[in-house]
Amino acid sequence: TLSFSAEIAGLLASLIMFASIFGGPVGGYLSDRFKQRKIFILLPGLLASIGIALFGASPANGLWFLIPAVGFLDAMVFSTMYASASQYPEVGHEYAPLGIS
Repeated sequence: TLSFSAEIAGLLASLIMFASIFGGPVGGYLSDRFKQRKIFILLPGLLASIGIALFGASPANGLWFLIPAVGFLDAMVFSTMYASASQYPEVGHEYAPLGIS
């Protein structure tokens, strides 16, 4: 076990959401700038999946980088995915806010 105190465990758990504050706008900006939504869904999604798989294998000090990185990448995926649904007229105006594409 990693034997973190409750305070440190709570801080680590909140880092994923704190990093997502920055990942969403960055992902949205990049996908708008380069007009390539699919790559900004696929690449950060794959990297976040690898990061999640490494959670169990990384040492305690590695989690301080890995957890915020996964939060940042996840937010990039979701912000781009929600924006991409509005580009397809077949989705419909009422479903576009749900990000269903």
